[in-house]
Amino acid sequence: DLDLSTERTLTSNDTDLNLYGSMGYDYANGYSCSNGEADCTGGIISWTPERSTIPSASLSSSTWTNDYNNPYSYQGTEGECPNNPSPDCNDGHSYANNYYNWTAAIASNNSSSYTANNTIAANSICPAGWRLPNTASMEGGYEFSKLLYTYNITNDPNSGASYASGGFDRLISSPLWFVRSGYVFGGTLYSLSDRGYYWSSAVNSSSSAYGLYFASGNVYPAHNFLRDFGFSVRCVAK
Repeated sequence: DLDLSTERTLTSNDTDLNLYGSMGYDYANGYSCSNGEADCTGGIISWTPERSTIPSASLSSSTWTNDYNNPYSYQGTEGECPNNPSPDCNDGHSYANNYYNWTAAIASNNSSSYTANNTIAANSICPAGWRLPNTASMEGGYEFSKLLYTYNITNDPNSGASYASGGFDRLISSPLWFVRSGYVFGGTLYSLSDRGYYWSSAVNSSSSAYGLYFASGNVYPAHNFLRDFGFSVRCVAK
């Protein structure tokens, strides 16, 4: 639930900022270093977003631009229950919170450096000591899949396109509490209190990245989506 602001600088002291000087994490992309070193070794990395989070009352097609490479984020509101809500809808775990396109989620002002399948973004807006899950096949990935398998939500640690018996209920309840906060696209919020969408750090193409998608009938821990969709972020400990 982090509001990005053009007046607030995120740093490597409080945020998951690790890379400096390459892959778009440079001065032209809103980054700076406290000691001026080319790779900021021993210094504090800082990033200033080029756009602030859009207030919920201002969300429209004109304020949320479908842009693959530049950051957008939207301040959500409390989740609204459907006409026939499940029992958990009003238990305090159906809040929407904030939505980010993939570029905002990886703490970038321009993600055009990330184009190749299975490339992993180095930085994120997660708190220091946390990061986005890696769903690529490289560097020990499939992390959403492994998490869901560990909690007996799916039957397969490397794909998990179907639930284990009772898996959906375990996904949206204690201790994980994955929220069905839907997604933002074209200035509209869709599937609130029905489906959940969460970004990973893994690239699929120049215009798409991988993320977790789930509903009551299915779960896809490594599905590819256009990077301009507004999704939730769920961080994992380093």
